[in-house]
Parts: sequence; structure tokens; C-alpha cells
Amino acid sequence: MALTCIKTVRWTLGMALVALACTVTRAQPASDSDVLAAREAAQRGQWRALDALRPRFAGHPLEAYPTYWLLSGTVDRADPAEVRAFLERYPKGPLAESLRREWLRALGAAGSWDAFRAEYPRVVGEDAEITCYALQERSARKDPEVAAEAR
Repeated sequence: MALTCIKTVRWTLGMALVALACTVTRAQPASDSDVLAAREAAQRGQWRALDALRPRFAGHPLEAYPTYWLLSGTVDRADPAEVRAFLERYPKGPLAESLRREWLRALGAAGSWDAFRAEYPRVVGEDAEITCYALQERSARKDPEVAAEAR
């Protein structure tokens, strides 16, 4: 239920930003139709089309969105270097935190504990699923205190 709520909020925020972008006059390479096409491609899982649109967003106020949509849509098989580059480029914002949480869930599900361990300290706030994966990671390292904490 929480994941559905987060996705609904993210979608609403995305649509609000698209609407805002449509009202702002600018001389950027991406047009309003490019923004809408990128969002639609992300919603439909058309990753190649979305990737082809990304270069048009250089310097655009919504520049991070196509990359975020692409990475979050393919987070379970995304290149870790690309995910880290996004998180470093946009460190303070809802997109970075949302991607970080999605990536940690994917890393935990895959049992990629080294990458999980490196990124986990950067997560902001509580998330039961990520906390559960953190406990699993500690258990895999044979941490003697993890059983007591898990209870």
C-alpha cells in the first residue's frame, strides 16, 4: 500500500511538473511535446524511446526526469555506475531519494550486499522493506546482534 501511495504521489508530482513546464516560456532544446512524449514512454515501458529523447533535455528545467524514469523503470538491471552518477548529480531532491530507495530494494532482493552496504547509510528516513534488507545483509555477514535487533 505504501508503494502504491509513493508511486501515486510521484506520478502526481511528475504531472504537476509537466504542467508547470508547459506554462514556462523558454528557449530550451526540449519542447513541451518532448516532455509529454518522454513521460508517456516511461509509463508504457518504452525504454529505447525514452533513452532516445534524453539528449534533448540537456539544460532543460526537467532535465533529470527522463534519466530518472529510465533508471527507475529498469532499476533491477540498471548499470550501478549510472545509478550512482545520477545520485551524485542530483543529490538533494525527491528524485534522488526515490531512486535510492528503489535501487536499495532491488539490491536487497538480488542479494547484492556490497553495493547495498555502500548505499544504505545515505537513505533518508525509515523504510520497513529496506530495513529488513539491512538486517538480512547483517545476517549474511554473521553479525551476532542482528537476531536480537530483528525481534
